[in-house]
Amino acid sequence: MRKVDVNLIEELNRGAENQGKPKGEFVVTYTAAVTNKTYYFDRGHNVPAGKYVVKLIDIKCVGVYFYKLTVEVLFDNQKSQVITGLANKNEYSFRDLADCFSNGVLHKSPDLYVGSLGIISINEMGYISLIDRTATDRVFQG
Repeated sequence: MRKVDVNLIEELNRGAENQGKPKGEFVVTYTAAVTNKTYYFDRGHNVPAGKYVVKLIDIKCVGVYFYKLTVEVLFDNQKSQVITGLANKNEYSFRDLADCFSNGVLHKSPDLYVGSLGIISINEMGYISLIDRTATDRVFQG
């Protein structure tokens, strides 16, 4: 433990009298207003978000959670367009591919679905969701 010079105690007390919160003053804080920003994301294609009938051209498994799909989007009155995107993957089987591209017929390899027609949904960021064809048939029929 250090010893404090007794002569300094009087000076320390005088200095402490001047410390403290000033009366009648307050601190002004400024918070900048943040506007909504639209960030540019290169989707690699100009197909707008929505549901489309597609033909599967190529498929690769990207890890446990995603497929990398290359599909040909079939438009009603326009020329078809080939796009590439990521889709969520069923971890345990290819049931999601079977429901989307082959009416529930399960294959052992995702490459066996190449050339099949299916229905997908593309969101604003370009990610692809596989849609069950039997569920959409029920929705469209009534």
